Amino acid sequence: MSLLKDAQRVSRKVKKSKHQANVELWTNRIQTRILKIAAVGDTSYQFNKVPKRREYLGRNDQEFVAVAKHFSELGFKVDYEKEEGSRTVPAWSCTVMTISWE
Repeated sequence: MSLLKDAQRVSRKVKKSKHQANVELWTNRIQTRILKIAAVGDTSYQFNKVPKRREYLGRNDQEFVAVAKHFSELGFKVDYEKEEGSRTVPAWSCTVMTISWE
C-alpha cells in the first residue's frame, strides 16, 4: 500500500509542476507578444491560441483561468468569450481571450 500511495503522491506533484510550467511558458510568450504589440501602439491583444505553440488555451480550464488571473493581477483588463461551433469553427467551442491596457 505504501508504494501505491508514494506513486500517487509523485503523480500529483508531476501534474502540478507540469501545470505550473505550462502556465509560466504561456504567460511568458503572451507577455512577449504584448510588448511587441504595445511597441506598435495598439492597446489590446486578442487570441485563442498560445503564441508560437498553436495550442488552444481554452482546452485546459485550469491553465486558462491561471493565465487570466496572472494578467489581471498585473493590471491588465482581461475579457474572454466562448464561441460555439459553426461552419467556420470546428464543432468544439473556442474560447477567445482579450487582454487590453491603456
